[in-house]
Amino acid sequence: GTFSTGTRFDDSDALVAPFPSGTGTLAASSKTPDFLARLRYENREHGNIQLVGLLRPTMSINNRGDANPAARYENSVTGWGVQLSGTYRVTERDNIFGRIVYGDGIGRYLGATSNGQGFVSNALTAGVTPSQFRMNTVPVFALAGGFTHFWTPTLRTNVLYTWAKLDYPSYVRNFTNTGRSVLNSVIQAGNVNLIWSPIPRVDVGVEYNYAQRDLEVALTDG
Repeated sequence: GTFSTGTRFDDSDALVAPFPSGTGTLAASSKTPDFLARLRYENREHGNIQLVGLLRPTMSINNRGDANPAARYENSVTGWGVQLSGTYRVTERDNIFGRIVYGDGIGRYLGATSNGQGFVSNALTAGVTPSQFRMNTVPVFALAGGFTHFWTPTLRTNVLYTWAKLDYPSYVRNFTNTGRSVLNSVIQAGNVNLIWSPIPRVDVGVEYNYAQRDLEVALTDG
């Protein structure tokens, strides 16, 4: 979870940070386990395809420790996601693979998007009153695809491209520079490698990576 000041909570652990009033703490936690289900079809000759569903029942934040009862706040959100992925053997030496993901609040399950964005909140934004507090999951749409070519039984090349789009509530425009700096709107990356496996379980190779990210809100320092 990400807050205005750049404070970040692991959305599965109960952690605390100073509340703006200075009289209490803000805690974030996940009160229930996440649930996943997978349906997979495997064909030894051609490849596989699988559908995965995810449910994150409860991600919560609260400042029940605030000394002022009128300033206390508590809220929770539910996350979910679906993923369709698969591989296909084109020839004896060529495999293609792909993945499409859509979710709301899937956080660390799509870690390339700013270390995972499960939710955002304006709870640490200066001047925000308890009645104005918000906690919102972050919708994500992501794609990945590529192929593997075996030059020899022990020498192969992988090419991969990934792309993800995140959507945020309008109040993130009031976040500080530190908070804005982790709010990727679009993040994409590509890589290509050459890997040699001289013996089983030993890989030696070279890889080129390129990544680009566009922020949801421009930073004040440009």
